[in-house]
Amino acid sequence: MYEVLIRTSDGPLVASFSDQTLDSLCGDASNDKNRHLVGHFLCCWLALLSDSPLAAEGLKPRHLYVRFIARVISDGLLETLKRYSGLADALMLSQHETGSADLTNQWVDGFCDTPVFREYHSFYKTRSPQLMQFLLSFCLFGKKLKLDTPAWHAIAFRDWLGVEERLSSLDLSGVDLLVVKTIVRNLVDAVDFRDLYPKFGPGRVAERGLVDAIDKAVNLRYHPYLDLVVRRDDAATTLAKFFSNREAYYPLTSLLRLVYKDITKSRSICMEPSSVMFLQQALLDKYRVAMAVGSISRFVDLSDQTRNQRAAQYGSFSGDVDTIDLSSASDSVSWDLVKKIFPKEHLFYLALTRTADVKTPDGRVVHVRKFAPMGSALCFPVQCIVFTALAIYTAMLHDGWLDKHRDTLLGGGSSLVFGRFLDHFNHYEGFIRPTSGKIQPLRVYGDDICLDSRLTTQFIRVLTLCGFLVNEKKSFMASSAVRESCGEYYFRGYAVTPLRYSLRGQESRRDPEFAAASIALSNRAGDMGFFALKKFMTHVLLFSSRGVKLPYMFSDDRDRSYAFYSIRPKNDHLVSVGRGNEQPKGSHCVDWQRREYQCLSFIWKDIRTPKSTETEAYDRYLWMRWWASRPWEEKQTITMAASHRVTAGCRLRLVWTPA
Repeated sequence: MYEVLIRTSDGPLVASFSDQTLDSLCGDASNDKNRHLVGHFLCCWLALLSDSPLAAEGLKPRHLYVRFIARVISDGLLETLKRYSGLADALMLSQHETGSADLTNQWVDGFCDTPVFREYHSFYKTRSPQLMQFLLSFCLFGKKLKLDTPAWHAIAFRDWLGVEERLSSLDLSGVDLLVVKTIVRNLVDAVDFRDLYPKFGPGRVAERGLVDAIDKAVNLRYHPYLDLVVRRDDAATTLAKFFSNREAYYPLTSLLRLVYKDITKSRSICMEPSSVMFLQQALLDKYRVAMAVGSISRFVDLSDQTRNQRAAQYGSFSGDVDTIDLSSASDSVSWDLVKKIFPKEHLFYLALTRTADVKTPDGRVVHVRKFAPMGSALCFPVQCIVFTALAIYTAMLHDGWLDKHRDTLLGGGSSLVFGRFLDHFNHYEGFIRPTSGKIQPLRVYGDDICLDSRLTTQFIRVLTLCGFLVNEKKSFMASSAVRESCGEYYFRGYAVTPLRYSLRGQESRRDPEFAAASIALSNRAGDMGFFALKKFMTHVLLFSSRGVKLPYMFSDDRDRSYAFYSIRPKNDHLVSVGRGNEQPKGSHCVDWQRREYQCLSFIWKDIRTPKSTETEAYDRYLWMRWWASRPWEEKQTITMAASHRVTAGCRLRLVWTPA
């Protein structure tokens, strides 16, 4: 039984959901984990509904909640969530700028029979950003509900095969690939492939049972392609000794897995062979360094999404910048396209660390036409380079500029490649276009692209010719008053990013993932003024099934991810010690002369000690990573090796922490 107490205009209402009701809502996906998830979600959704910005004018009546619950049960949870997700899309697409202070606001009929009709009607009259954010939060709250539904995997697998079929008939003749190749060469001019120092990433690999860096170092397997990578550079030939067993030749095949995405389908992700990922990480470091200091840094920052978000905010009130989002972008980067636009030196390394064969869930091995699936360490940087180059190519096509300067550009006029773009967005009063001939700054982060609105139509055409599909529901352009990039939504310059339910099913009362997500969502709800939701989520996590208050901490420090945020925190339910008390085990109250609380926190299990048979391989790996960090080799910017903590070993434990 799951219950939530709601304040209504007719007095308190206790909304409850029995196990039988939750089983019917889960359908074929009914199990204990999903039942808990759906019950918790519905209670949170009702609490959010009671957090209306119009609550000060009067609470919602009791019958409104009763009708809403009955409608969810009769229509089904997934159909209800899809319906409200569609209303959110319609709401955002209905807002249009007119070139003045007014908006053209189209009426969305679908809101008439919803419990948020009063808020929508008020928004229609006032265009309040606060109401817009509430409406988006309510409609999109369950869009990413993490139900474990095998049926969605079948949809994702069909889509994955559909992308391969689309790439098999790709015709690139409509794009001037020689010009695009010149652009790419100028974008990646700072990449230096000397002194490769591979490492193991933190993610899962195709081989089963390889969890940490020790497992991966011991089981590193040989392939002649990978040997070519380390032998090409004299400084790196010593890395060949990592492949100690030269007889362990094996095919370079990645493993396709289907994971949750949203309420409509799963998404595909590939687990690369450990040896391949080992070298991909070395190349990723090279691209990271080069993209931070090279010409492409003007358009792409792999460590900062805020540049895209600021561009989206600017476009939402000026209309000068559109935001483009793509469908299955990672899987749609064709290997044929990469071969035709990347320099030969890059292709040598990209080809040798690419897995061309993928083992699918049905047991088949498919020879893929994509460059790299999601899961490859090189997928993201290559994707950024491709989309940046295509956007710059589109800017050259604008106003017939390329026809006039093509010969000069191909002859080495590298300064012409980026000269059309402004360095910063114009800050102005009114709606004045940039200086004649200049184009608004370009921002690219993966498949989130922000570009001058005058280029959008041509850019979509170029993307289509190169095998990409634009996601129209998540792309905002032309006169739309809404923009979205890298997860942030803006309406006429105001942030209206919705709150979404991001929890997974709870494994136990001390499930660390559920606890961390609950605390984060509770704190976020408080920041947005959804205090009924914050109170409910805090109460659920804080109190056990027996009504005992669990030792979670309240803090005014937002950096404490294990604590509920509070302006005036009170922790009377926690055991505390001060400098005048006897110092308990694990505490430093006397040593540091401070008061400490004993509370639940997230503890990661340190990496295990290598066995005697694993020491040699792991020591070689640690020595190589130490050498990569030496300052005289100017390796300070290289990221460290795989974490010395195993994420899978995260647990909730009682610890002493400063007050």
